[in-house]
Amino acid sequence: MSIIFDRLKYYHQFEQLLNLANYHWWILECLLLSFHTIRFMFYVILTFMDESIVYRYCPLDTTAAPLFHYYEHMKNGTSINIVDCRITAIILCTYLIFILHSEYMLFLTDRNSISWRLLYDISNRNYDNYLKSIIKLKKIDSIHSVYRMIFHDNHKYPMNTDDNDDDERFKMTMMMKMNNGQNFLNKYFNHLIMNVDLQKFQKSKLNVFNYCGVETRIYLVFTMILLHFIDVFLMILVYMTITISSWKYYQFISANMADLWPMAIFDCMSYIYCGHILVRNASLYFDFSFISVVFYASHMNQWKEKFQKLFQLKQKSKIKTITKLCSNYQQTINWQRFQRQHCHIIYCLMNSGRITWNIVIFMGILANIPLNILFMYKLILVQNSMNNQLMYIGFLIFQTFVLLSVIHMTAIIHFSVHQFKRQLPGIQICMKHPSIKWQILEYYERLTDNRNGFGWYCGSISVIDYKNSFQILISYFGLMLIMFKAFINNAAN
Repeated sequence: MSIIFDRLKYYHQFEQLLNLANYHWWILECLLLSFHTIRFMFYVILTFMDESIVYRYCPLDTTAAPLFHYYEHMKNGTSINIVDCRITAIILCTYLIFILHSEYMLFLTDRNSISWRLLYDISNRNYDNYLKSIIKLKKIDSIHSVYRMIFHDNHKYPMNTDDNDDDERFKMTMMMKMNNGQNFLNKYFNHLIMNVDLQKFQKSKLNVFNYCGVETRIYLVFTMILLHFIDVFLMILVYMTITISSWKYYQFISANMADLWPMAIFDCMSYIYCGHILVRNASLYFDFSFISVVFYASHMNQWKEKFQKLFQLKQKSKIKTITKLCSNYQQTINWQRFQRQHCHIIYCLMNSGRITWNIVIFMGILANIPLNILFMYKLILVQNSMNNQLMYIGFLIFQTFVLLSVIHMTAIIHFSVHQFKRQLPGIQICMKHPSIKWQILEYYERLTDNRNGFGWYCGSISVIDYKNSFQILISYFGLMLIMFKAFINNAAN
């Protein structure tokens, strides 16, 4: 059972994504999605034809009959609402195009691009280095350790006596940061710190972000473990929903189209796998966004704290000339180091967005609008059983959660790389060298230029920051209301 759960985790999914030995299987997945996309395009064309053609075709197709509620209308003596069928077919066709696009972007793009190298660096490679640096604590009962982790204070964890004083001080500093809230996550975070050899972990540098500090890397490990729990939980929840839907589909086929069972089996199996592709790709998008925002926000916040401490030190040391000279030198070195790291992060962020994520976010927003409207229409205006209502609600929550999370985390990334514009004027005043002052002024102008923001974009329209995120959500719900009103008017007619 643990092996099955491991295959659902982000780490394994990402390793499979980068494994080119699975290339032929991904091609088959794309062909399956292309087949169903073309099939639903045919349904769209069918709904623009005469109603009699739809009536003659539905009994021959194990997908069209339940999709257009053919047998329900036959039993009730009502006619098929052809406009409703047309809108449903268009929405599902649009969503299948999005799934096909996500399959291409995730599995068939260049693996050597900066998008995948930086994600692998801050997730799987960092996690592997952490696992190699775990201290094998002897004579400690693991069950007792977990018990103490949950029910006792964090400072009672077994310390490794072989660590040097710097490691111990760093561990205690990290624990004090997390001790503000004594919940299970804080205690588990402290448990991760106590059981790692920080010297060995620090020596195992990352490839792309070799300047990444130990504190940020510990946060990334904690994020990986948290994502593993989220992925397994969401996968199990969605697979339960798919199982319920498959059972209802089986009941429908048994009652109305038993003679077409071979076609029904193919449809059922292929739709189950398409559902798996959807959930897997959506969870990967969410995981990539989450791990990225943790890295960018954590690394930038550390620089913010470092600058604050450094310039507070200078204000306190105005009398001592030697201390002041050392402080000026330290500030210059730290500024140059920050500038190099910030430029490198901006380069990675902008290029990964241009190559991969800008178009993914744009397609995700476009595809979610019609599908959410369809399920809201089914919930509000159509009489459904309790199982169907729970299925629609669960799918709406899942889709909305992924979309809003990705937009919010993208806005956090934009804020993290721009937050220094508030500190740069004060930093410029404290600097003595004219060349450094000019560099800071130029950097300030770049960060305050609203025309070219640093971050991920919605297509090529605009950068996603907090202001634009609000505008995107308002436009999103506005389009939903317009389309939902069209559904209501159609139902009234």
